[in-house]
Amino acid sequence: MGTETSPIPLEDIPLVYREHYHEIRPKNPEMVDTYIRHTKIGDPILDPVMEELQELEPAEIHNWVRAGVEQDDEVFAKAPIALREFMREAEEVPSWVDFDLHRTASMAFFRNAERILPAFAAASGVEGFSTLVSRSFATTGRVTGLGDHALKRLKQNMRHFLEVYYPGQGLARENDGWRSTVRIRFIHSRLRLMMDKSDDWNNEDWGRPLSMAHIGGISLYTFSLRSFYYARMLGAEVSREEEEAIANTWRYVGYLLGVADEMLFTNPDNAKEMFELGHSLEPKSTDIIAPEVAHAAIKATPKLSGFEGKKAEKFEKFAYKLSRAMIGDELADLLQYPKNATVGVLALFRMQLRFRHIVKRKSAAFAEFFGELFKVMQYDKGGISYRMPTNVRDEQSEPW
Repeated sequence: MGTETSPIPLEDIPLVYREHYHEIRPKNPEMVDTYIRHTKIGDPILDPVMEELQELEPAEIHNWVRAGVEQDDEVFAKAPIALREFMREAEEVPSWVDFDLHRTASMAFFRNAERILPAFAAASGVEGFSTLVSRSFATTGRVTGLGDHALKRLKQNMRHFLEVYYPGQGLARENDGWRSTVRIRFIHSRLRLMMDKSDDWNNEDWGRPLSMAHIGGISLYTFSLRSFYYARMLGAEVSREEEEAIANTWRYVGYLLGVADEMLFTNPDNAKEMFELGHSLEPKSTDIIAPEVAHAAIKATPKLSGFEGKKAEKFEKFAYKLSRAMIGDELADLLQYPKNATVGVLALFRMQLRFRHIVKRKSAAFAEFFGELFKVMQYDKGGISYRMPTNVRDEQSEPW
């Protein structure tokens, strides 16, 4: 048996994580220390490359990134060497990736999509915002800023789901699941470097913005198995075999996002433990940041569902009730939700879905659902954009 390592000195831990560190660490010292160390780590592979490209004009960076991801070999042959080497390494597929499992995950997703997408928007995504992750969104204004930022962000999240789970091999090199995931990695790196230099972010107190702990320990599970967990409350069904397949799929997503091996979950149980330990280490903030981000996301759901006017107001009220019913009163109160009774809310949602399938043939109901889904989740004209933000504040940045 190995010898347990010594605790991390408090002075080496970002300020907000010190309060619960010694309390939580005995549950799994190695995993807790791994999480804490990675709160101070961004993307050691891509960040230096993006730092090197900072001297270029945004349009030029966009052109190189687009050429690399879209495999425009003639253009990309002239890109900076560091970027070409990064892309070559990113294209290597780890031996543990199993595309047959990805097909199993895809079938589980599309069979339950009517429940998984609402579960993400109203529960697992909101739960993720209750961590320090919300401060990154608030700093950029990508969710909370002026206009329809939250709506666009939710559309991008939902679209990424569809691309990752695209029937066949959504994460194969030539497909949009791979491309959009790598695009997200570039955006993370670009924003991280800008936030590092911004007065709006304090590395000593909060760790690195968009840290590997948040991406690997919180976000991967939030988008994958946690969404299925909440979808079960809405009537979804998923087997253990399918959970294993979902874990393998999103482990590869994490790899493509630059998450280090020690932060990549290996199976559903390992993923759940890392997520729960990470959540328990996160500051239980009652300041305005987490509630602001969560409310922006909830308020975007009516437009995401195609409602306007009075129908939108009614749907928003129901979304708050549905969210509270799934995440529980403690977290809902922390996020400053309206005080609503939730008795029967989950049963009502399940009944509405069953009614939809009874009134219409099941195949027709699914066809209608996916037709509506693809309509509201379209990217900007021209397909996936590889434009980079030019300012840490989204409202001051050129469109991207």
